[in-house]
Amino acid sequence: MTIDHFIYVKIWACIGQVSKSEMRLGFKTKLKVTVVQSQLLAQHAGYSRWVYNWAIATIEDFYQSGVKLSCNDARKFYTNHVKPEYAWMNQMSSRVYVYAFDQLKAAYKRFF
Repeated sequence: MTIDHFIYVKIWACIGQVSKSEMRLGFKTKLKVTVVQSQLLAQHAGYSRWVYNWAIATIEDFYQSGVKLSCNDARKFYTNHVKPEYAWMNQMSSRVYVYAFDQLKAAYKRFF
């Protein structure tokens, strides 16, 4: 299987609708990482979890006070007000928190 075919299958699995008669393809990959890479992966996973939990709590607090806060508004608030308060967040990739908000938005869309 070529790299192009793998990318095509991965994109199809993410975008396309799969009926009961079709089969989803999955790939299992083992990463060989160094100790430093392992620490970075753990830090980024923790950062993503922290942002996701912060966003849920913030949206819930706003909802309890009678204000509906969208995931996009929460992300803007986080970027402009919360992230500058924590210096350690600047050491992490910005895609991590953007992806956490994207996942939260998808979760809310599936839930409601």
